[in-house]
Amino acid sequence: MALTYKLIDDRTTNGTLTSFNINTGVVSFVPDPDFSGYAGYFTYSVNNGYFDSNIATVTVQVTEVNDAPNITTLPPTGTFNVGDSYSYSPIEATDPDHQQDELTWSLINAPSWITLSTTGAGFTGTATIQDDGTGVQAGNVTFKIQVTDAGSPGLYDEQEITIGGIVPTVDSYFKIIFDSSGSMATTQARLERDLLGDGVTDPYSDATCLKSYLQDFYATAGTEANGNTDTSTNGSDEYDAKVFIVNDGTERPFRQLNNQGIAFSTTFPNADTVTVMSFLDEASNSSIPYDAYSPSNSIPNATSMSNLSALKAVIDNSGVTYRGIYFAVEPNTTGDGRGVMQTFYDAFNNSTNSAFEQQNNNLVNYTSEVSLGNTVNAGAMFGYDLVDDGNTTNGYYTELVIDALINAGFSIDPYSG
Repeated sequence: MALTYKLIDDRTTNGTLTSFNINTGVVSFVPDPDFSGYAGYFTYSVNNGYFDSNIATVTVQVTEVNDAPNITTLPPTGTFNVGDSYSYSPIEATDPDHQQDELTWSLINAPSWITLSTTGAGFTGTATIQDDGTGVQAGNVTFKIQVTDAGSPGLYDEQEITIGGIVPTVDSYFKIIFDSSGSMATTQARLERDLLGDGVTDPYSDATCLKSYLQDFYATAGTEANGNTDTSTNGSDEYDAKVFIVNDGTERPFRQLNNQGIAFSTTFPNADTVTVMSFLDEASNSSIPYDAYSPSNSIPNATSMSNLSALKAVIDNSGVTYRGIYFAVEPNTTGDGRGVMQTFYDAFNNSTNSAFEQQNNNLVNYTSEVSLGNTVNAGAMFGYDLVDDGNTTNGYYTELVIDALINAGFSIDPYSG
């Protein structure tokens, strides 16, 4: 004869006896969340078709299982540009199995300028992520914060944090100034090919062309949205009107970066972001006569300081987000050429105790507005490399510009050509 089972009395606590199978005797008990320990009892009997058995008692004991902690706060939202201060505080977590001083906080893949600190005796359950005092140092940074408990094995919760940069819009201007004098004649065609798409069948879908990275921001009418993939409408006339190359042979980089002194309102109508990029060779020809440069002793000349002051005036009065990016092409490494390059480095990096810094009291915030175009390949000087003048590799100049824009605080896709 088949056996049947009968539940006599349910005295379980801190949970629910969810099922009792009369044919198999299988019982299911679900404890309350985060409960462990004694959970009461239930009684049952068995019938063989003729007689009931004696009543049996089952005691329910819930074994403790480690639960992961949970981060309960959210990081700040919004766009953080290069130079902006960043702080995420407090950061809080809960854990049903452990005290707060048994939780450990850590950062994963965070940049060196991001710091993590905890507060209180032992640990009070809050933490702070902030920059090291220098402000945001990159335009697009993603990292994680992780909290781990003291269980065996330890369990954790983590939160991904993204600090974004400048997001281009249809009213963003990118002016590329090309020093067309002297030896750079072979560079011009490559700049026009990579940055403007000249001679490329479909530059919007070619990853070696700048258009493929900025196209969505210049899409028109109903297609104007970041993420749009309709290449037949992306960019349209807006790209050609707002991303352009200008030939200039004056070889005066500070004047180039301040757009030759022309007012922003007339040159960049309705602009919200203006980026001026300067490709300049033979810095010794810039009409800025330097002696051999020593960072702590050599004082920038009056012409240089005047041009820098004019540049800052343009920035302060423009009412737009401005970035000036300088690409060094074949500068002389001795004499006055060295002085020009060192001054750029001091200016763009706010070098401590340099003669430029000592003379720069009236140019506060200048360095937060202007970025040096960090480039690739050999020829490193003063912490950056030189542009390979006349390089014929498709995408070479696009990669330089993309890297420089990201370093200058733009949230755009990295180069993938």
